[in-house]
Amino acid sequence: MVSNPLRSVLDEPRPSAPPVRVWRDWALVAVVTVAGVLEATVREDLPLRWLSLLVTVGLAPLLLARRTHPFATVAIAFGVVAVVDIGLLVADAPALEMYTMIFFLVLPYSLFRWGSGREALAGLMVILIPATLGIVVSWTGLADAIGGTAVLMSAFALGLSVRTQHGAQERRLEQVPAATRSSPRASLVSSCRPLRAPAGPRDPFSPSTRSPSARSRCCSPSPAAARMPRSPPSCTSARSRPTSPA
Repeated sequence: MVSNPLRSVLDEPRPSAPPVRVWRDWALVAVVTVAGVLEATVREDLPLRWLSLLVTVGLAPLLLARRTHPFATVAIAFGVVAVVDIGLLVADAPALEMYTMIFFLVLPYSLFRWGSGREALAGLMVILIPATLGIVVSWTGLADAIGGTAVLMSAFALGLSVRTQHGAQERRLEQVPAATRSSPRASLVSSCRPLRAPAGPRDPFSPSTRSPSARSRCCSPSPAAARMPRSPPSCTSARSRPTSPA
């Protein structure tokens, strides 16, 4: 039976809408290719020069698909490295020591950043096999082995950290409309709206309940009253009014 933490990891979906390819991806592939060619040309102590150049430059285009197919890129890249390491171990040949192959750290980062939970666990198993073989083939001491493992684990941790922070930011943005609707300001605005009086029995003799024609007949002056001249206001009444103090 699968435990709840493991099941939650396995059920973790991929992040939504990862960028397919941007100019930075093409620039990264170009930098890796140029750096590999320069290292193979200039570095004199490079063992297996042409094999190192072939592996490095041949696997560099996988960087273009590291977001959309993170597990496939990890499986291809580290699978090829595992096959090469097994061949070198059988042939008792030196390991590949090309510095440009450090770009491989971008692939485990992308696996934990853009892959699902199942892809991350499966890719972790795929990565551990060539990593272990690389330590065995190019054994230089316990300190180098621990340092290489720490660097690889830091790539995993960085991808997981960026994924967690981005997911928390998306959840906060999704909660903003709901928080706005339930804010005290919104409730104050709704409470300040005018309230309508409850509908009661209508008075048939009220002017508001009469028809327009009835209201016009009731409120319009008669023709005789309209023809009568209006008298000006009396001045005596105006003078007799008490004046209010200034």
